[in-house]
Amino acid sequence: MSHWKLPLSLAAAAALAGTAGTAFAANHANTELFLTGRIQAMNLVRGTIRIDGRTLTVAPNSIKSLSKVDGHSQVDLKLNRNDDVIGVIRASEQATRQTGPITAISSSSITIGSNTYTLLPNAPIRYHEYTLTPSQVPLNTEATVQLDNAGNVVTVRLHSDSNLPNHPVLKGQITALTANSMTIDGYTLPVSSHVVVRKDDRTIAYSAVAANQNAIVHLNRAGAVNFIVLQNQKMLKGTISADTSSSLTIGTHTYTYAPNAQIRYRDYTLNRSEVPTGSEAIVKLNAMGQAQQVILQTDANLPSQEEVSGTISAVGTSSIAVTRATSSTSYQLPLASSFDVSYQGTNSLTNTVTTGETANVHLNKSGQVDRLTIGISGSVSKH
Repeated sequence: MSHWKLPLSLAAAAALAGTAGTAFAANHANTELFLTGRIQAMNLVRGTIRIDGRTLTVAPNSIKSLSKVDGHSQVDLKLNRNDDVIGVIRASEQATRQTGPITAISSSSITIGSNTYTLLPNAPIRYHEYTLTPSQVPLNTEATVQLDNAGNVVTVRLHSDSNLPNHPVLKGQITALTANSMTIDGYTLPVSSHVVVRKDDRTIAYSAVAANQNAIVHLNRAGAVNFIVLQNQKMLKGTISADTSSSLTIGTHTYTYAPNAQIRYRDYTLNRSEVPTGSEAIVKLNAMGQAQQVILQTDANLPSQEEVSGTISAVGTSSIAVTRATSSTSYQLPLASSFDVSYQGTNSLTNTVTTGETANVHLNKSGQVDRLTIGISGSVSKH
């Protein structure tokens, strides 16, 4: 609690004067007063200081002296007749700091490690640029708390928070979305009821935002999303881990096929659900985050060139298996309805495929075998 003090000589005079001292203290137009108390807040840009509930103006020539005083210090301030702060007589930093993981927290207490402290009702809990309530603080978050003379917590500063981003602006893909929350860049965040969404320089409704879109989101001081900027289409590159008639998964992210999506491998086109898993691909997304175009760079079931050399290891009624000697990679290749077989420069073995042979296999634009050039004979299978 703050209290007013007169200079010693005036205080002694007031004591001798008895009740006249009270009147003298109340009417101090011709003297200076001192204020003792603990700093609650200080804004030297605006030139104000708050001590035990009182907000005072700091005289311009006294701001420099106050800049050296730590917040929440116990101070003796010198005031002029207008109650402006004109000097610091004494500043004692009796408050202490404790740093460690928050192992428990409630509206009235906080535990740092194994030590529990009273959390004052108006003690701010800050994480970067915004303020949290006790119920929003995840346990095991590293924090520094500042204590007053009585050992009560007056401020809490969070250093790390596994459930909140390190910066109030995030950029990434929206992987999940509800009416009041969204997940982006691995963080699930509440969405403000006053959120503004911008797309192509126009404002749209939050209900128009879809999952898998790329966006830049801004957080307010409570850690809620209050501004979303949807980004235009984007090129992705990765390994296809799943493919259905309606969606494609690159790594761990699933993208819905656009209505007119195209899937290309070299010079030919594939249908949805025909894309082999394990294939490397470039995916172009539209503005809604849907897969607009899929370009396969490698196909786990097809060679990366139009011709492949190897050993024919298996023969079926509609396909053959060719194993490359250099990499031991085996491809199961569909046979075209009509294909040519060349043996030692002749076509006398047309429509005859031989297992155990070495061969050069040529593929048409649909990835089907349309021509084989046979090397050394093995066992023969006719079709």
